[in-house]
Amino acid sequence: MIFFQIVLTIILPIFILLSIGFVLDRNLMIDVQTLTRVSFYVFTPGLIFMLIYQSDLRLQEIIGITTFTLAHLTILFVIAMVLFSLPRFRARRPLLVLGSMYTNAANYGFPLMLLAFGERAVSVISILLTVQTLVFFTLGLLFLVGGDGRTLGKSIRQVLQFPAIYAIVLGFAMRALHLDLPGPLQPPLQYIREGFLALALITLGVQLSKSPIRGNAFSISMVGVMRFLVAPVSAALLVGFFGLDHEISSALILASGLPTAVNLYIAANEVNREPELASRIVFWTTMTSAVAIPIILILIRQG
Repeated sequence: MIFFQIVLTIILPIFILLSIGFVLDRNLMIDVQTLTRVSFYVFTPGLIFMLIYQSDLRLQEIIGITTFTLAHLTILFVIAMVLFSLPRFRARRPLLVLGSMYTNAANYGFPLMLLAFGERAVSVISILLTVQTLVFFTLGLLFLVGGDGRTLGKSIRQVLQFPAIYAIVLGFAMRALHLDLPGPLQPPLQYIREGFLALALITLGVQLSKSPIRGNAFSISMVGVMRFLVAPVSAALLVGFFGLDHEISSALILASGLPTAVNLYIAANEVNREPELASRIVFWTTMTSAVAIPIILILIRQG
């Protein structure tokens, strides 16, 4: 009974927006590259800046969430590197490792947190998203684009082309210096923040419609094991060491079990590194989450 209640009230609204994108593409053949680039170069950096700039969490809580996220990413990286260094996976190791580490915290996690726990949980996952984004668009992209034999210098130059890095730096700088956001910039940035969720979920639906869903079944299954079993279990074991209250801890555990970040596909498409595999990872982890997320949430509420 609880399972179906969670599906109807939390999971179904997310999948309705996904379905809109899916149906639109099947009938109108939407240009997904344009949508992903608008998200990548406009909505993602705009959202990240606003999340950092407007966060109302206390400094001690922000530090706790940040250190937990970094520690958890490190644990997942080590486990995934060991697993995907096996000969069967080694050729696709960068995508499989990143797919195991990074969650769809924004366009899936935000509405999930709001529906499951309320607005404070959205602030929690905002910090997690910021940390994940910073790591993904620096070390993560270096790992992804450097995996094809490029020099470190070329990889760094390519990473520096992505605007999310500058949004992160600007957001923290303006908070640290207590600078007010100029009046004319407030409405458009707020519109970007409010429009991000719908655009991102619809874009994900469009991408799911185009995803070649067959192939790499075993590799993707292992990513699913990392996302829905290893990640939440390790988060539950780890979170108690950071002095966070029950509400924040619950949000972090649930966030750890989200499907793979759509940024994996967006980045793989931008650098032309097996975007088909990235889209399959996003597709199947997103579909599997319809069952996995309610189970994780039930276990959190019972614990």
